[in-house]
Amino acid sequence: MSREATAAWFSFTQVFDGHHVEFDRWHALDHMPEQFGIEGVVGARRWTADRGLEAAGSDDDLTATHHAHMYLLADPFRRTLEEMTMLASRLAEAGRWFDARRGLLHAPFHVTGKWVSPDIPVRPVVLPYRPDRGAHIVVLDSDHSATMASALAQVPGVAGCWSFESMSDAELPPGFPAAPAGTGIVVAWLDEDPAEIAELLNHAVTTPVRYARTLRPAHAYQG
Repeated sequence: MSREATAAWFSFTQVFDGHHVEFDRWHALDHMPEQFGIEGVVGARRWTADRGLEAAGSDDDLTATHHAHMYLLADPFRRTLEEMTMLASRLAEAGRWFDARRGLLHAPFHVTGKWVSPDIPVRPVVLPYRPDRGAHIVVLDSDHSATMASALAQVPGVAGCWSFESMSDAELPPGFPAAPAGTGIVVAWLDEDPAEIAELLNHAVTTPVRYARTLRPAHAYQG
C-alpha cells in the first residue's frame, strides 16, 4: 500500500480568549502526537495566525481562524477517518480533549494537484515534509484551485503548492463532517518570512475567495 498522501483532513480553529497557551500545550504534547499512532496518517502541520498578517475573503467565520491544521492521509482514507473518529472518542472519554475552541471548517479533502517552484529541486510529493517558514492558505471554489496553486507557486519565496477539493457525503463514514460541495483549498509552503512576502501572495490571489491568509508555523512547545 502506498504511503503517498492522497487526502487531507483540514481544521480551521478559533480558540476562546484566555485559552491559547492551554491549547498550544494540549495540541503539541497530546493531540497531534496521538494521530501518528494511526497508520494512515502520514504527515501533519499546524500554522498560526499572526495579527500583523490580516485575513481576506468573504467568509467572516474563517477570518476568525487562530490555527489551521492539516493531517495528510494515505489510502484507504475512509478507514483512516474512521480510526481518527474512534481515537477522538477514546481521548474525550479519558478527559484528554479541548473544548475551549470553535471549529470553523473541519472536514476531509482530496489532494488534486501538486506543484513546486522552478528553483526547488525536491519532488512535489515530498513538499509537505520540508521545513517551512509559514504557509499561505486559500479557501475558494474548487474550479479555481488549480489555477490559484499554479500562480502562487511562481511567487518568489514560495517553495510550492498543493491543491485540495472537498469530499462528498457518500465518500465519508456515516455522520462524518463534510465541507460544502465545490470547496477547494490551496496551501503554499513558504521559504521566506511571511511578513516579507505576504503582499506578493495577496496580489497573486486574483480570484474571489472565501478565505486567504499568510500564517506562521506553530511555535514549538516551550514548557
